[in-house]
Amino acid sequence: MVYFKCLICNKEFQDVPSTKRKFCSRECFYIYLGRKLRNGKTIKCDYCKKAIYRSLWELNRNKNNFCSRSCKAKYRADKLRGKLIPMLSGKNHWNWKGGITPERTKIWHSKKYQEWRTTVYKRDNYTCQKCGDCSGGNLIPHHKDNFADYPKKRFKLNNGITLCNNCHTYFHSKYGTHHNQKEQLREFLNEKQENITTSRGNIASINNA
Repeated sequence: MVYFKCLICNKEFQDVPSTKRKFCSRECFYIYLGRKLRNGKTIKCDYCKKAIYRSLWELNRNKNNFCSRSCKAKYRADKLRGKLIPMLSGKNHWNWKGGITPERTKIWHSKKYQEWRTTVYKRDNYTCQKCGDCSGGNLIPHHKDNFADYPKKRFKLNNGITLCNNCHTYFHSKYGTHHNQKEQLREFLNEKQENITTSRGNIASINNA
């Protein structure tokens, strides 16, 4: 190992003799390159601030300059985080349908609704309150007083009950899908029925106690 002296910053650095290095770092090399070619400029990467050399053509063509594709991707991610992307938002989105997303769908995807659903499941021990099915992945948080007619009760814990997909479908096939109330649910839960086919195709006994 021998010592070399950087031609740009005069810093001494150590390397093997065969390399015959003239610069201590890439940054110094880019500075040298910019001075030698005289048709470009040494600038800093807009993300990591590392020194890079860019020709005048590149400087005039690009608003931002990066040392790598990785830095470019990270810069764009930080800049767009938490913001709508104009080319993919609203009317520019491929699945735009004129802003007709119903209020119900927006609420179902909200954090508040998801927290309410989880709380109902936990209270009911992740078990259907009609047939006792607890196989998992097939539960529905049913509103005792229906979602549409009782907006103030949408996130009330005592207005929710856990049903499996099959029992939930069975309930609405019997009582309809509009204007449902807790009296109907009470009648449904007390219905004398020995067994019911669950959504997984299993025959489950009904606890009518």
